[in-house]
Amino acid sequence: MESIIISGTSFSIPLRYGALETETTQVYLNGTRLSAGKDYTLDTNAGIVYLKVPHRKGDMLRVDYRYDSSPEAQNKKASSLPTMRMELGGTGANLYAGLGVAERSGDGNVTMSNVFGVAGNLKFGKSASLKGGVFYSERERPQSQGYFSRERLGMQGDGSEKSHAILQDLGFNAMGGTISASFQDVSAAFTGSDALNNAGFNGDQLVKERGLKRTSLQMNGLKFGSTKFSNGYRSVRDGGAMIEWRNLVVDSDAFGFGFSSQKVDRNFRRFQDLAENDRGQLQREAGMSRMNQFARLGNDKRGVKFNRMNIDDGSGKQIKRSLVKLGYGSFSFEGGTQEVENGFSRLGSLLPEEHQLYARESGLRRDWFSVAGAGWNVSDSRINNANSGMQATMAGIKTGAWSVDYFRLNVDSGFNQLPMLQPGEIESWMKATGNSIEPGFALRPQDRQRFMTSTGIDRRSLRVSHKAKGFGLTYGRLDLGGRKDSTSINEFGLSMGSYQLDYRSQRVGKEFGEWYSLLPIEQERLGPILGIDRQDVKLTGKNFNVQNMTAKTAGGTASRTNINVKLKNLDLSLNQRRVDKGFTNVGQIVDPERDLLATMVGLQGLDFKGSFTPNNKLRINAQVSSYSGADSALARQYRNIDIYWKPDGRTELSVLSLRNKNDLSSSLLFFGGFDQLAFIRDLGKGSSMKFLRENHDFGGSNANNPSSTRTMAGIKTPLGKSANITTERSETLFSDGTKETIFANTIDAHLTKEFGFNLSETISDRPGQSSDTTQRNYGLYYKFSNGMMLSYGYVRNMNGQDTGTSNTSIGLSSGNIGNINVGAAQQVRNSFDQDLGQQHGVNLALSSAKPFRLGGISNFRWTFSLNAMKDRQRWPLENRLIGFSGNLGESAFSYEYKSQMSPTGIRGIDRTFQFQTSQDPNRKLVASMLYKVRTLPWNQQIMIRNFNLAWKMDRNWTLSHQMITNPEQMNGGVLLGSVPLPTARTAWKLDFGGNPDTTFGASWFEERNLQSRQIVRVAGANLSLFNRSGSPVKLFFGLDENSNPNARNRQIRYGLEFNQRPGPNQSLSFAIGNTAFNYAVPDGFRRDNLNLRIDWSIRF
Repeated sequence: MESIIISGTSFSIPLRYGALETETTQVYLNGTRLSAGKDYTLDTNAGIVYLKVPHRKGDMLRVDYRYDSSPEAQNKKASSLPTMRMELGGTGANLYAGLGVAERSGDGNVTMSNVFGVAGNLKFGKSASLKGGVFYSERERPQSQGYFSRERLGMQGDGSEKSHAILQDLGFNAMGGTISASFQDVSAAFTGSDALNNAGFNGDQLVKERGLKRTSLQMNGLKFGSTKFSNGYRSVRDGGAMIEWRNLVVDSDAFGFGFSSQKVDRNFRRFQDLAENDRGQLQREAGMSRMNQFARLGNDKRGVKFNRMNIDDGSGKQIKRSLVKLGYGSFSFEGGTQEVENGFSRLGSLLPEEHQLYARESGLRRDWFSVAGAGWNVSDSRINNANSGMQATMAGIKTGAWSVDYFRLNVDSGFNQLPMLQPGEIESWMKATGNSIEPGFALRPQDRQRFMTSTGIDRRSLRVSHKAKGFGLTYGRLDLGGRKDSTSINEFGLSMGSYQLDYRSQRVGKEFGEWYSLLPIEQERLGPILGIDRQDVKLTGKNFNVQNMTAKTAGGTASRTNINVKLKNLDLSLNQRRVDKGFTNVGQIVDPERDLLATMVGLQGLDFKGSFTPNNKLRINAQVSSYSGADSALARQYRNIDIYWKPDGRTELSVLSLRNKNDLSSSLLFFGGFDQLAFIRDLGKGSSMKFLRENHDFGGSNANNPSSTRTMAGIKTPLGKSANITTERSETLFSDGTKETIFANTIDAHLTKEFGFNLSETISDRPGQSSDTTQRNYGLYYKFSNGMMLSYGYVRNMNGQDTGTSNTSIGLSSGNIGNINVGAAQQVRNSFDQDLGQQHGVNLALSSAKPFRLGGISNFRWTFSLNAMKDRQRWPLENRLIGFSGNLGESAFSYEYKSQMSPTGIRGIDRTFQFQTSQDPNRKLVASMLYKVRTLPWNQQIMIRNFNLAWKMDRNWTLSHQMITNPEQMNGGVLLGSVPLPTARTAWKLDFGGNPDTTFGASWFEERNLQSRQIVRVAGANLSLFNRSGSPVKLFFGLDENSNPNARNRQIRYGLEFNQRPGPNQSLSFAIGNTAFNYAVPDGFRRDNLNLRIDWSIRF
């Protein structure tokens, strides 16, 4: 039940609720019930009563009704009539009216609105127009009361509300451009969104901006001769707060300048109601202001450009960046400054790309310039904070045959923000540093970490070169300055035709502690010896080279001189070396002969080598060396002469002479001499003779052997066509008066093509001694048709120290017997008469010669080997191997049993099973498995596993897994040939590769040390988008974790990289990343270390 006091003569009366039920509704006017249809009409959906009977202001209308109280039914706008539009005589303007519009709120309030307005697009000739509209809205709330509610709505005193919406946009063409002005003022109480929508405006957005005022004045492209002028002002006002945009552009062929600015008042609050797409960013920048200025003189090929940017955080702290570019033909200049003032508090409010660029450089100031011309360039970059800084300077000249390169990188000792700089510029500095040592230097993974510690080092490098036909000149200098000392390298090179002269000097300061922070390439070139002063000279020609190296330290001097001559038939080498006894660390010097010099501490010497080969019949080699104590009376001498001569096709003559002598002062410590003369003559028809004479001379206090002279003569004579007899006699005379005579006779017979034998007897006669010996050898062999040979040998010692011993051997050479391959087959037995003992040895290796089918198994192979030795009742050696392999369908498998016994009698066993599916990359599932059980002598078992699985989930996605437990490290000196490492590794990898435009990869790796309980985890993901466009976007995430029972470290890396396809005039690439440390933060780093690299080049 609802009572309403009629406030006017309107025939439409809105009720508090809509969605009425018709059959339950009753209407009374001043107590008299009205008849439906005759006295009133009811709009049940809108909840409006239309009276057909006369009524006056102040009459009482009572309506009894039921309604649907659901939110869906009540959230509807009620209107008596639709908004009306009427054209005003072809003027382009329209009259709009919306009468009796009822609006309900959730608390039951009802408002009646009437909207009137004029809108249109008025044309003033062909160049001017006025667009917009003026709307007037009147709102009145009826006085009503619900019978079952004490709430009274719209009672006396509430009155009515009047509001407006003014939208004006004036524009006209002038001076070759356009001038426009716009104004927007929508009252806070304006509700005529339907009328605005019908008039072609965005009524919903304009209603959102109720209470805001917009003003805009724009002049675009006004021409003053060849000069274009643009100026603009735009603002949004929220009470006393506002957002302002200003811009000015003056542009012509000869010059141009302008600016753009943005200011957001701190008290502006209605960002969510704005139509601007960047309203979220505007809200973040509340209280901030921006200013961009530019100027240009000339054109892209010849001219000057200036850009300046300021961002103010509202408290007076700024980010400032200025850039000047100058171009004139091949000459170009670029210079700029950038400063993020310490205390700038609104870094988090910047644009994302600005935040990545400036956030990590808070408190830093950059100053840089680069100048380039035809064949030359100079660049300088300086980065400073309040207390310290760094400087990087590069210069290069290349003109004709000359080139000059200069590089300087100076990092103050207190500058700890080096890791926070851009990765791109850090990489360029590392490359320049490496190129100063080795041109063409390529970065290594460990270089970046080492470079981050190089504070306090001032690097300077200069390289000059001249290259012409038949002539070359190079000069290089490197200076490394430290806190207490310095290091320098000077290099000079001169080439003329086939001649090359090189000079190098190096000095490493004794207190140059920064050596440990140098790049690995720098350390490798300098060497680890501090306080060294070194010179190198090298002269090279077509047939010779001469080298000299001299190094001095506080402990002494080391030097070497090498002369080498190489002619057509003659090679000569002369070397002089000296190392003082105090130079004990000479082995650490960077020199190709450092290992040799390390053995010469306290020595000096000279050696000569020569080789003369005039033809293939004569060869003469000689080597002479003499060494003495650099600080003592010790002397060493060595001589080696080797001559070979073949005067004709049947005669060979050779001479060998060796001398080795060690002296201490005037005392002879040791002398050893050996001279040999050998003569061989082919007598024809299978006969030959041999003569040999050898002298062994020993002397000195350390000599233990007597001198001797040995003479040997022998002759070989055929016995028929299939046998030979060889007789040799040698006599050795010793300096102690004893002698030894040896007779040797051998018969070698080939009875048939397949069968033969060998008999030999050797008798040693030592007059006056009991050590005479007699040895007889018997051998048989048989050759099979497939090339294999069966052999038998027997050796019997008749007298001497080995009297009563014999050796028997049976062997079969390698080959195939049917489908069995014999790799080795040999049996050996040693017998001893005195103790009736024996030694047995066997070596047997058999395998299938070709694969064969065994039931359902194809490609079946087997192998067996045994290598064992028995010494009486002891087994010092026993190695066994049994294995087989085959294929089941497309899958392969193998099994291997391997046992090995050490000389101490302990045994180890490996049992290995392997399985592998087809490795075709198109298969759905690809797997390989190795499972090995190792049994050790103390009954300990170790499981060795290596499982690999790759599952192609569909044509785009592949999931792979690897598990390794106790991997083997090869070591031939231990049982079974390997040592299982106490390690367990697990790895997962997910790849996406079906779309050439997109690639994705993710991996996870864990390694556990089962003894120390150390755990290493590495995880990562990479996503590359838009690959085919040539401008890919790459995102990555990485995690490195290292933990043990006492400590835990974690490093998290993530970032984004973009590389734009280079255009004809510009290229752009940038990378944004962050490195975060958990648990422990290394020295020189922060917990979060944000990295940003931008490379942009433009051609003008």
